[in-house]
Amino acid sequence: MFVINCKNYEEIAGDKIIKFVKIAEKISKKYKVKIAISPPQHLVGLVANSSIQILAQHIDVSKVGSTTGFIIPELLKKSKVKGSLINHSEHRIASKEIEKLVLKLKELKMISILCVKDIAEVKKYVKLNPDYIAIEPPELIGS
Repeated sequence: MFVINCKNYEEIAGDKIIKFVKIAEKISKKYKVKIAISPPQHLVGLVANSSIQILAQHIDVSKVGSTTGFIIPELLKKSKVKGSLINHSEHRIASKEIEKLVLKLKELKMISILCVKDIAEVKKYVKLNPDYIAIEPPELIGS
């Protein structure tokens, strides 16, 4: 699966994300490859009905309810988001949170892509059995 993290770049702002996702859908269909896109949170609703998988860039360990500003996995699922990146190198979180989030996504039958910086972190977290592990050496991020 190819995962495209749109980050917060101007090139996908507003309606541009719709065009980008439509191009990804065509490529996915033509070449029979799985593509997932992680748009910024505020754009997720514009593309959630896509034929390719839409993933959150981040989620929080919070409950549905009075949790203003938090990104709640249960609500993402109801919005047709298929899963989330966890612990991206630009948004690292504590080990306890990683564990809770991988388990929460598993419980919700959503995709977890756990981002780690090196093989040592792979060994540390592989027992959580995330759906995918992305190794992101910090020196290569943003290049």
